[in-house]
Amino acid sequence: EGPLKQRIRDLGERLDGHRKRQQEQHPGLTLTGMYNVLEKLRGGDSLTAKDKAIHDQGLVTLLRQIHDDLDAAVLEAYGWADLHPLASEREADLLTRLVALNHERAAEEKRGLIRWLRPDYQNRGGDHRSPQQSTIPGTDPVPSQVPISDSQSSISWPSKLPEQVGLIRQFLATDPSATPEQLSGHFGRKNQKRLEQIEGIVETLKGLGQV
Repeated sequence: EGPLKQRIRDLGERLDGHRKRQQEQHPGLTLTGMYNVLEKLRGGDSLTAKDKAIHDQGLVTLLRQIHDDLDAAVLEAYGWADLHPLASEREADLLTRLVALNHERAAEEKRGLIRWLRPDYQNRGGDHRSPQQSTIPGTDPVPSQVPISDSQSSISWPSKLPEQVGLIRQFLATDPSATPEQLSGHFGRKNQKRLEQIEGIVETLKGLGQV
């Protein structure tokens, strides 16, 4: 894993250096402009004259290659190399796996297993005792006083994760401000397990910038 971690670190530094270097050479160049052109390239859209100027100034084709290499390395680190190249039609599969991993890590933390990202900094004392029960953002227990309406119980909560993710995405597309408690109310009576599942899905969607 050492060489792979180093490759990801090197690619991240290369990405950061590329963007800063091009912006220093072209003061009017913005990250938003560069990434808008990158999305057009990925989508096969035609570039306007302005887009072409941004493409040339930002060396967007090179930017795309760095991102592709970084995506491949990160997917390999997760053990998901089968998803590369990460085409748009495979994003749903990636999202499902991330939500499942979110649930798995939350369950581990409740059992006292902490996977330190930077152990030398976060766990300097090397304390391996079981910590107090901890949660990750979006998995806090719902307060007992939060009302969940039973009048919205016309929809069955799917048993499979991909269908769960799809439903939550549909609801959030209609009402982006909906809370996990409100979303859970669409599926019947109050259910703590279902609420935690929805919290994990919402948290993952937010982390990916999809809501």
